[in-house]
Amino acid sequence: LTRYDPATSPVPLHGDVGPTGRYCEPCGRWQGVRVKHCRACGRCVARFDHHCGWLGTCVGRHNQRLFFGFLSMEMVVTWYAFGVTVYETVKVANRPHGDVGGVAVLATFLGLSGCMLTGMWGGHIYLIMTNQTTFEQLKDRSPGPELWYLHGMPLTALPFSHGTWNNIVDFFTLNPRLDDRQDRQDVMQQHYAKDETWWDNRHYNCC
Repeated sequence: LTRYDPATSPVPLHGDVGPTGRYCEPCGRWQGVRVKHCRACGRCVARFDHHCGWLGTCVGRHNQRLFFGFLSMEMVVTWYAFGVTVYETVKVANRPHGDVGGVAVLATFLGLSGCMLTGMWGGHIYLIMTNQTTFEQLKDRSPGPELWYLHGMPLTALPFSHGTWNNIVDFFTLNPRLDDRQDRQDVMQQHYAKDETWWDNRHYNCC
């Protein structure tokens, strides 16, 4: 990370980290915690989750609930269509000389799509319960400069989590507490002081 020092550089450079966040040169502003510049959209996005190529827009603080609702409905409709298609396939197969080729291909496509959407839906449920974003979840062993606010913290730490139930309520009510980061010292103390289990330890955290 490049720390901004006004004494040596009166003009901040792109990526410099100062007291109020990380400097974004294209937007000419300091990014707060969980803010990321999207090159496709050409602007900084609060609580950046990901850029959705299907929708052609970023998913962030102000539309993530709508995206989750859209994903949920898409999953339900896909599985409903899959069920109807399977039912029709069985009906056609029971007819004399029934050709199920085309319907079977459609059922296979819908089944695979349903599995993919269900996986995405389950992933977002996990992110909501732990108050993470997709961008944060995909971090590797050493978070990049855009995740400057996670540097120095354990990989499995959840610095924005306020408890599963609170995280769920905060997400759907857009509580400002969503982006309240716990102090690094408190996170480290909680992370290493808690009793380790097979589902929650210093190497892995399921919820």
